[in-house]
Amino acid sequence: FRRLLRSEIHLQQMEERLSQADNLQECWRIIRDQSRDLGFTQVSMKVNGTMYEANLDGNDSGQHWDLWIPFGESDYVSFQRGFDAMVKPVALTSLADVLRRSLRGKPVTGGRHLPALESMSV
Repeated sequence: FRRLLRSEIHLQQMEERLSQADNLQECWRIIRDQSRDLGFTQVSMKVNGTMYEANLDGNDSGQHWDLWIPFGESDYVSFQRGFDAMVKPVALTSLADVLRRSLRGKPVTGGRHLPALESMSV
């Protein structure tokens, strides 16, 4: 119960911080930092041709599962977590909802804004 509660608190903090972010680089820093707290080992984000990536645990531990959250035609946020990781659980649908609400309309290069996150696939 405590782990789930901590994950929900991290997600609330992520949403608050993302809603206050002024640009995509700030959003990336928040997503990267909160992803570590949520127990992911890698996170990447592609927006308007720009790729952001972070290895959060310092190694490539082999087998993992992916959470892929697309928005728009080719933009996405992707998370990885090892099968054997002893980390906090994450409410995956809550994470997708937080990103959808928080990133919608954020400015990116070329005067473009991010569309709403359209779907989620794991």
